Amino acid sequence: MAQAIGEALEQITGYGLEPGVFDFESLPDHLKPNVRVVDQRGRTLAKGRGLQDVTEQVSKKTGQRLANVEHPTWTRQNITRWDFGDLPMQIKVRHLPAWPALVDEGTSASLQLFESEAAATAAMRGGLRRLFVLQIHDTLAQHIRRLPGFGALCLDHAPFGSKEELVRQLMDLIADRTFVGTETDLRTQKAFVARFDERWGQLAKMTEQIGSCVRNIFKARRELDVVLEQAWPAPAQLAVGQISQQRNRLMPPGSSPPAPGSSPGSFPPVSSRPPEATPGSPSKVSGGSSSHFLLQIPAERLEHLPRYLQAMICRLEKLQGRHYAQDSQIAQSIDPYWQVWFKLTDEQKQQPQGQRLRWMIEEFCVAKFAQHLGTSQTISAKRLDKQVAKVQRQPGEVASSAGQVDVVPASQLNQAIGDLTAKFSGPWEQK
Repeated sequence: MAQAIGEALEQITGYGLEPGVFDFESLPDHLKPNVRVVDQRGRTLAKGRGLQDVTEQVSKKTGQRLANVEHPTWTRQNITRWDFGDLPMQIKVRHLPAWPALVDEGTSASLQLFESEAAATAAMRGGLRRLFVLQIHDTLAQHIRRLPGFGALCLDHAPFGSKEELVRQLMDLIADRTFVGTETDLRTQKAFVARFDERWGQLAKMTEQIGSCVRNIFKARRELDVVLEQAWPAPAQLAVGQISQQRNRLMPPGSSPPAPGSSPGSFPPVSSRPPEATPGSPSKVSGGSSSHFLLQIPAERLEHLPRYLQAMICRLEKLQGRHYAQDSQIAQSIDPYWQVWFKLTDEQKQQPQGQRLRWMIEEFCVAKFAQHLGTSQTISAKRLDKQVAKVQRQPGEVASSAGQVDVVPASQLNQAIGDLTAKFSGPWEQK
């Protein structure tokens, strides 16, 4: 629909717009299509102005119904081993489709029903990881405690949580990287056992790799803290504050644990401050006073964390040389992209395109403030613009390759869309 409207607008106004620029939720209700979802008997299940709103209604109703369902086979608690047979991809419950999945409960796993395949897949990773940890708990704990410099690692972790909490996070992280990885499609006991037998021999090596990675993270954090704690003159205070917030979002201190379901590593904007209660990750995070950043940051990004911290040190070193104007100019060139990120919904931030945008911006920070450290991918403002076009943006905003924003007047956009919608009549129905 967005593409068709964009093409029609170009014919009417001569101003071409990419599909990603449209935000239909901001339009007046009378310009939004009517969407109605009906069942097989023609009864209305949900209706509203806009597909997203109706989808959320259906998902919410389905989720509420499934939450109250006690299935004799596919809802269970206190699971510590795979003893429930083969796990189907989808079942029918009270004429509703439901997706069963394993869920991580901390000390055990459970079987629950979900309203969508995506929700079940997201939960399944944690559930599989928990079962693998339970099979090798004592052996894995011994491997971790024998890591070189484990005592010093516990001291470095002290601001984020206890030694026991560090061990638990390392166990989950090592088990996830060893046995789960990117393959979360285990649905049978036979496949689960085969995966365990196939990768058991990699456990010691993976423990060493994760231990080395975590040591490097804390080493870079220590070095950054030393520089940050220096006395800084007034012209540097804004930049120092930005760096401090960036550090804390990547590695939240234990006294302020991040909220589950939010996104980590947010960069504080130059012009305004984003909401503070939105660090987080794709992993399930338990409550308490400990920080769980080792599990929150995607596994493939964890190894890059020392480089991100080192780039912050490089920025501080340039500030020590009183390059305040240059620092401000660079920060302002990055800020529009972070503004887009901050304004995404939590759901959008967890989508692959949103996650990709988040880490591309982090790499852009490295390229701008510490180019000699290198980046994990080719990065530029132009590439960021293309990525921004793939996620939701504010109404009428199109980021340019210079990092600026061109604004299409809302009145012009609404008038043109009104002219188009006048040509159509009748509600759109989805069955």
